Amino acid sequence: METTTNLFIKETIMNKGIKFLKLLTPLLIILSSCSSIKVSSDYDTGVDFSRYKTYQLHDLSELKIDDLNKRRIVGAVTDQLKLKGFTESENADVIIDIGLNTRGESRATATSTPSMTYYRPRWGYGTSFSTTTVQYEEYLVGTIFVSMIDAGSDQLVWQGRGEGTIDPNAKSEKREERIKMGMVKIFAQYPPKK
Repeated sequence: METTTNLFIKETIMNKGIKFLKLLTPLLIILSSCSSIKVSSDYDTGVDFSRYKTYQLHDLSELKIDDLNKRRIVGAVTDQLKLKGFTESENADVIIDIGLNTRGESRATATSTPSMTYYRPRWGYGTSFSTTTVQYEEYLVGTIFVSMIDAGSDQLVWQGRGEGTIDPNAKSEKREERIKMGMVKIFAQYPPKK
């Protein structure tokens, strides 16, 4: 038989555990939504990035995306450039170009049920058949490229890439949040650490 003190201790631990899980759940959701965007970058090792202070956006008329998402992407890129100390200028140090690529991918998941041997009186031993079910999931993967081109030499000096799955049914707020988060992750790699 448990004492009142033991019951109190167990109840306190349970309540604190539930409170901890309630605090941890939003953090896990945020982290899982961020982790689905993979980023990488590459740069010219001979460039002094501290001399770049102004930017100009390259002509984005050929960017194959709807106007709403184009504005979201351009807004997220310019926000990150401003946070890095850049200002927009007609006579810029660097030209910023944005490129997009999408590709379809599929994933197959197989689930098998094992065969079983059984015994039934009068009929004896028997065996059931195993079955395998294969489910195919098709999805889109999108890659965004942010390229920084030295305006004087017309040479690519830095490029950041972000890749993640595209949810065509996502709400506007979710799309905007995901684009901003992707740009934050991409620009976390600028300036490059030598």
